[in-house]
Amino acid sequence: FSTDGPLFRAMSDITSLLFLNIYTLICCIPIVTAGAALTALHYMIMKMRDGADAHVTRDYFSQFKNNLKPSTPVWLLFLIFGIILYVDYYFFILQKENSGLLVPFYILLVIFFAILVWGFPLMAKFENTFGATLKNMFLYAVGCLPRTIMMVFIYMAVLFLFTQVTRLLPLFLVCGLSLPAYLSSYFFYPVIQEAVDRILGKLKEDKEDEDINAGFGEEKNEEDEQ
Repeated sequence: FSTDGPLFRAMSDITSLLFLNIYTLICCIPIVTAGAALTALHYMIMKMRDGADAHVTRDYFSQFKNNLKPSTPVWLLFLIFGIILYVDYYFFILQKENSGLLVPFYILLVIFFAILVWGFPLMAKFENTFGATLKNMFLYAVGCLPRTIMMVFIYMAVLFLFTQVTRLLPLFLVCGLSLPAYLSSYFFYPVIQEAVDRILGKLKEDKEDEDINAGFGEEKNEEDEQ
């Protein structure tokens, strides 16, 4: 029951997830800004996993503002692709009752989610170009396939529950976005953290090499002076 104990920490995390869900829903209302909202959500969840103290409201909206420009183009691309999938499903499958197209549709839907679920954690943690971000999303989706499958399963299970069981719909306002993102973090967070550690290790090695070379340079100059 201490402030550093697991019970207090769990209650703190639940409260943070509740507020993060509300903030994300509000910021997703314009639709165009949903990419930045979801990226900020994943940033805050990774900060929670780091065990770092955070001011939920201030840090979330700060990240939302910072990610508007880099994440929006990626989000709009996937939004367009998602709309195309929905139109195909509604007009060509449901309206024409062509069940033979359901299999390729679901395959495309899974591929769509498999790439998308890596996008928000990657954009939350790394600054990159539009093309490099898309490339990394694809590489992580394929290279970490077991983790990708579990993440897709979490999101699709939550989507199924909230769309098929109407009495659960009010819960979407409480945890419909933050909970699946938090559960997925058990799969994407170790991979992202490993990549961060590799980058930091490489930067440290480069810094040490620069210091060594700088030392040799200074020694050489001293010899020249002598």
